[in-house]
Amino acid sequence: GKHKSFVPIQREQETLWCLVEISMWGLADAYREGEANLMEETIRSLFESPDTVVFVMIYRYTDSTCIMSDRGYTTPVPDGKHMAFDFNLSSNAFIRYMFADLDSLTPKGAPQQIVDMYKAQKKEIKVFSCENDMNELEVYNQRTLYQCHSQVYSSAKENYGL
Repeated sequence: GKHKSFVPIQREQETLWCLVEISMWGLADAYREGEANLMEETIRSLFESPDTVVFVMIYRYTDSTCIMSDRGYTTPVPDGKHMAFDFNLSSNAFIRYMFADLDSLTPKGAPQQIVDMYKAQKKEIKVFSCENDMNELEVYNQRTLYQCHSQVYSSAKENYGL
């Protein structure tokens, strides 16, 4: 297996790491008016596809730490009909963007007319906030460690689930 290590970070470094993470994904360039941006277009297509249901989950913790991967993100679901990405927001929060395949979520026998009406509507992003869900934190921290390239970053000496 590959060697992985923890790199401690201070609270003031946390903001810098988040900015680096955003820059890595090209999201900072998305705000340059009039310029084409491949990452922006890819993200826009994920959010605006009529065949996709978008969920955003924000997980916050009062007394526990969320680690950060040197990759900047993790993928909590295997490749398939759904796609998801987890990003560290701070030492005590992470966010999950989930893009679910509408057809696989539609109950069998649902009238096609209803499905077509849903697809024609303006997209609504469903946002959920979770506080101190320790099961999710354990899985998030373990997955982040497993999926990192070689290092994870943390503002704590001990991290829940590791």
